[in-house]
Amino acid sequence: MNITTAGEKIGISAETIRYYEKTGLVPPITRDEKGYRIFSENDLDWLFFAKKIREAGVSIDSSIEYVNLLLQGESQTSQERKAILFQQKQTLEEKIFELNTMVTDLNHKIEDSQGLLQQFETTLANDYQKRMGISSCSV
Repeated sequence: MNITTAGEKIGISAETIRYYEKTGLVPPITRDEKGYRIFSENDLDWLFFAKKIREAGVSIDSSIEYVNLLLQGESQTSQERKAILFQQKQTLEEKIFELNTMVTDLNHKIEDSQGLLQQFETTLANDYQKRMGISSCSV
């Protein structure tokens, strides 16, 4: 399977695959006699893993560290890898908290502006009614 087909299967571009391989986010991919990458199912699994760890927001450096630890042996490095994931989880939880705070603040501003808008509309309607000599009615 060539790089374009591999990228389509995983949902990433050929450029991203080249970058992942160049940075060490995936192990080197076997090449044919002309230097073209030949993707195995294992390579696709690595690419899928790289895509998912990046989608989780793990930095390139931490992702590469995670892969290097994994390549040293699953059982020997499980605590270090778990620490990388735990740190990212904490970072995401902090971002979620910040985003929720922003949404709450925006909701308050929307509610406040709705009250101000309603007050403004009432003033406009009352002023218009006065100018036109119309008896007061609520808007």
